[in-house]
Amino acid sequence: MVQLVAGLYPHMLAFDTRGESEHGFPWLEEFSSINPPFFDEADERIMHLISQGLVPCILGCWGYYLPILGIKRMKLHWRYIMARWGALPVIWATSGEQTMPWYLAKNMDSDSQLLKREWTKVTRYINGINSFDRIVTAHPQESVRKSVDEPSLLNFEMQQTNHEKSAKQHAAVALSGWKAKPTMPVISGEARYEHLELLVDKVVTKVTTADTRQAFWSHLLNSGCAGHTYGANGLWQVNLPDKPIGDTPNGYSWGNITWQEAMHLPGSSQLSEAKEMLGNLPWHLLEPMMINKKWQHEVTNLFKQAPVAAASTKDSSLAIYYLIGLKPFILNMSQFEQPMLVEWFDPSSGEVIVTSEESINNAGNKAFTPVSENADGDEDWVLVLKQKQLI
Repeated sequence: MVQLVAGLYPHMLAFDTRGESEHGFPWLEEFSSINPPFFDEADERIMHLISQGLVPCILGCWGYYLPILGIKRMKLHWRYIMARWGALPVIWATSGEQTMPWYLAKNMDSDSQLLKREWTKVTRYINGINSFDRIVTAHPQESVRKSVDEPSLLNFEMQQTNHEKSAKQHAAVALSGWKAKPTMPVISGEARYEHLELLVDKVVTKVTTADTRQAFWSHLLNSGCAGHTYGANGLWQVNLPDKPIGDTPNGYSWGNITWQEAMHLPGSSQLSEAKEMLGNLPWHLLEPMMINKKWQHEVTNLFKQAPVAAASTKDSSLAIYYLIGLKPFILNMSQFEQPMLVEWFDPSSGEVIVTSEESINNAGNKAFTPVSENADGDEDWVLVLKQKQLI
């Protein structure tokens, strides 16, 4: 799946030249009518993605455009998009950062509440004309459940899990989504974008490859393995060598790395290795382990190590633990119904290390210790326990 915005982009207003294509903008001046030649260009990109086996997740616009266009025009905007691409294998995302007002708005809280109410109306309308029954969600500021008054209008929860939060915080946000009602799949739609420049305590720092990788594993295992969004600075805004997107309206710059450089950042390859590893396992049966506080407290005190996130199948034929640290981690093996094979997966290189060809008995406590730092020199590892029939 690839997220993309149908012309009404973030960082700018509708007729900013940074958002102009060869045929102009998605709407003509003063929003007098939709501009079909703009969407002719978009067709080429949509069809190319689909031909490559990718599913476009189409965001109609950024959330703050709703009061600019008004309900009537926004419904027309969405009706046009759905008529144009609805027969294709796509996902509808009503808007980006749906309840975020315009960057320079003076009444952020009240404007945010207004957006939530009005986008609920538009979402209801989208469902009403969704003749091909495509999946409907939204790109939120935090949680899609907080982006509308009726979460049941949406088919899965997309979360924005923050570019600054730690791996443990990503794991906690994921688990909260898993537990929330109504029940729906949970995906991080925006996590720690690789190479993104952040201003933390007045110091500019960059999101590292390790940050991006750790956010992936922490959120994925604790959210039921429905999916995850990789993002990189330079890619999301399509920075060109001579034409970076520039500052936000409130004066912030995320950095000027080009998309040509960003496409070669190592994080995307590492997540690809993770996808391949999980694809060889029954990933769709994994559920968060819901580690209880007492058990986690005992492990931390005794062995100074507890998993950041963990998932297993209901029949205990497969269990995956994500660890950050090189100290021992203990497991009560009696929780498994059969002896288990043990593998260590290096999330930085994709290498699989099998410590023994023999299964470990499903009785008593067993300590597991990462063999060393991973190939990137970091301390995160993935511990995989599985029954022989899963080889």
